[in-house]
Amino acid sequence: MSAPPVVGPALDCAAIVFRAIRKSWFDPMTGQISEAAFLLRSVDTDGLSVAISELCTPEQAAAVLTRCPGVASLHTGKIRNTDSELNVVADLDDATHALITGLPIPENDRLRSEMLAGRLRDQARFIPVA
Repeated sequence: MSAPPVVGPALDCAAIVFRAIRKSWFDPMTGQISEAAFLLRSVDTDGLSVAISELCTPEQAAAVLTRCPGVASLHTGKIRNTDSELNVVADLDDATHALITGLPIPENDRLRSEMLAGRLRDQARFIPVA
């Protein structure tokens, strides 16, 4: 088990981040990302992992998963506007990595978790990778 990331400052509101999308989180027939891509897992207590677009390509962001059809592109300012508790902060241990913080764990607050995941999904733009 790796150590939790050391969380740094908030990213600029204009920053774009990429969320690697598992094959099971994407419907190629409709082009839709599932809200499951934005549900915080109980093991991810520090936040939802994203990559900073200024520092890595969509292909590099997708490489963290095997069989990754693409990434979700999200605007940091829009993430913050989704809910006053959401933020996007840098990971001081990895310059290309950041975390969306403030999301509840579904086991603790299912309704709020699904509502926020749905809003993030609606904001996301899918970028396919080869």
